[in-house]
Amino acid sequence: MMQSELALAIQPSIELQAHCLPETALAHLCIVWMGIVWMGIVLIGNVRTSTYPDRRLNRLRHVIKIIVQYTATSQHPFQFPAGGSMTFDLTVTDKLLSTTRAVRKRLDLTRPVPRKLIEECLELAVQAPTGSNSQTWRWLVIDDAGTRKALADLYRKAAGGYLSAAGEQAEATGNAQTKRVFSSAIYLMEHLHEAPVHLIPCVEGRPPANTPSPMMAGLFGSIFPAVWSFQLAARSRGLGTALTTLHLMHEKEAAQILGLPDNVMQVALLPVAYTLGMDFKRAERPPVSTITHWNKW
Repeated sequence: MMQSELALAIQPSIELQAHCLPETALAHLCIVWMGIVWMGIVLIGNVRTSTYPDRRLNRLRHVIKIIVQYTATSQHPFQFPAGGSMTFDLTVTDKLLSTTRAVRKRLDLTRPVPRKLIEECLELAVQAPTGSNSQTWRWLVIDDAGTRKALADLYRKAAGGYLSAAGEQAEATGNAQTKRVFSSAIYLMEHLHEAPVHLIPCVEGRPPANTPSPMMAGLFGSIFPAVWSFQLAARSRGLGTALTTLHLMHEKEAAQILGLPDNVMQVALLPVAYTLGMDFKRAERPPVSTITHWNKW
């Protein structure tokens, strides 16, 4: 009976550790648990002869809990493999990074997106690097149909001529991938108002017109990594996104629609929706060896 109670005391702790530790550390963990089991066997003898066996068993459980919390949350040698870095399943991470596409025609325009899901993605997005720890990113999430239509009208006003001309140019080049891109861009222009959520990333603190390029690089370098992190988090949750900027040709009108103060600058507009299927593929890209230079151009 006492052995079974000990097993019940240890089992949840083992399950917790299995979730907290990378696989390469589990061998080390086994050594720790062998020591705990040995300690438990010794204490069981004392429990059987004790006047207060329940009290002894509770103490054993308490000791195990302390050890679990220590190994699961501290910078402990059992928590990480050699080298001090965490391990990832590269098959999963590489697929996420290489198949997170700009989704337009495959957005499910009929299915609502819960606010909680957007908030989860934003929680991950703000973990991205931010220059000088400025943390000036701001996010405007629009799920109101009337506001989405007003923004889509601005987008169409800016995009109509440009996308039509670019689409014709793509047809002339004969590049199949480029033709698909502009065909889907025109589709998005026509259906943008139907996307259940519009996300507008912003920066608090509008730079002056004559801001030097290094400062502008730092400003945009502090928001677009967070935008991309949002897109990755969305993709892993079955959501599709597409980064667009054409509505910024009418940024002041958009700011009035959204009630933005003058010191907040919009940087993009992303439609967000569930995707129709998840089987996205890698895009055609030139070999890295043809576009990469080492040490000098």
